[in-house]
Amino acid sequence: MNRKSAHGVSSTVSLSSATEVTPRHAPLSLPAQYALLVGAGALAVALHQSLRLPLHLPGHHGIEWLAILVLARLLASTPAAGLVAGFGAAATLMALSGGVGIDGRGAQMLTYLLQGALLDALFAVSLRLRLRWLWIPAIGAAVHSVAPLVKNALAGFGPASGVGSLIDGVAYPLFTHAVFGAAGALIGLAMHATSQRMKT
Repeated sequence: MNRKSAHGVSSTVSLSSATEVTPRHAPLSLPAQYALLVGAGALAVALHQSLRLPLHLPGHHGIEWLAILVLARLLASTPAAGLVAGFGAAATLMALSGGVGIDGRGAQMLTYLLQGALLDALFAVSLRLRLRWLWIPAIGAAVHSVAPLVKNALAGFGPASGVGSLIDGVAYPLFTHAVFGAAGALIGLAMHATSQRMKT
């Protein structure tokens, strides 16, 4: 629309600002993201405690844990999303256990933190790679493989000796943890892709 200014000079008034669409989904603040990430970790622990999948294979809870962890990392804008979610899981488990000790629960708390930190580190060096349907499951496999390694490292310390799935050695649980971690990461990636399609 053209109109005369106070000095008689013709100027053009843009109507685009009047027709701009406000985004439906405003980005969450960083504190809100942290709260949701801690909640995601707590949800993973709740599922671990309540789900009784008849798989009888070491590391099968990596399906829900890595799905939640990868989804949280993909949705959050903070590069420390995995560590924050891992902290939420460790803090929830500590609250349920009544403290920290060198035992199976203590090993699991440490595992949550290490897995979250490793996920963040691997994502940081891999974000520019293509074929995320391949490298994100690979990251999930590597991240979940931390669990039997932590148990093995703590195997000689008091009550932690022989905990979990290490009675028959570390090779088999290392393999199954990697498989379930990759599967969980793939599920998390699929959930993220679905959420992005729903926004469009």
